[in-house]
Amino acid sequence: MITTVLWPCITIRDSIPLKLVAFGTCVNLTVGLPIIRTSVDHGTAFDIVGKGIADPGSLVEAITLAAKLVKRR
Repeated sequence: MITTVLWPCITIRDSIPLKLVAFGTCVNLTVGLPIIRTSVDHGTAFDIVGKGIADPGSLVEAITLAAKLVKRR
């Protein structure tokens, strides 16, 4: 099941409830810019670099959303 939820976030703390239920599939979308800007829902994860345990889910979702938005322009 694919669900789209628009969750307005002013600060990083605003996104905590969403991350608790959908971490790894959330995407940040910046609106009001002349370009399409999406980003992952997490930080840099320096603590797991080189361990082979990173989940690319949020990155894939961010790229997918950006591609869909480009097609709509």
